[in-house]
Amino acid sequence: LLSYLFSTEYLDTIMLITNVACKLLSTQPALAVARAPCKIFGDIHGQLRDLLLILFAFGSPTEDDGMHWVFNGDFVDRGTHQLEVIGLLLSLKVVFPDRVWLVRGNHEDRSMNERYGFLDACNKSLGGDFGPKVFELIQGCFDR
Repeated sequence: LLSYLFSTEYLDTIMLITNVACKLLSTQPALAVARAPCKIFGDIHGQLRDLLLILFAFGSPTEDDGMHWVFNGDFVDRGTHQLEVIGLLLSLKVVFPDRVWLVRGNHEDRSMNERYGFLDACNKSLGGDFGPKVFELIQGCFDR
């Protein structure tokens, strides 16, 4: 389903989610303050299966439980479902802005993304016309 939603057919989905997340991130402090209880994960590297297993094993964010979720960077590069992973994480941030925290890692850097595969993944999934545009949009979000 996520691969379908983040394809060229639904390009507006990833662009809309990214734009909303960028605006939200720009209003929040650079230093994330997550309170206990808290679950912390990191180094997903575009592995959608790993992210889905995390959500299955530990539950998913809800409005009711008061749990904070921290994702410590390295969301993209190397994995086969990089757009789906960042799309899902940005979606969680939009839906739960005060419970989900996305902490930028070294793989949320333009030069790393160009070198280790995120730019290529965008181009492969979305083509030469839209891949670079989505890459730039997401980079702008990472830079916030």
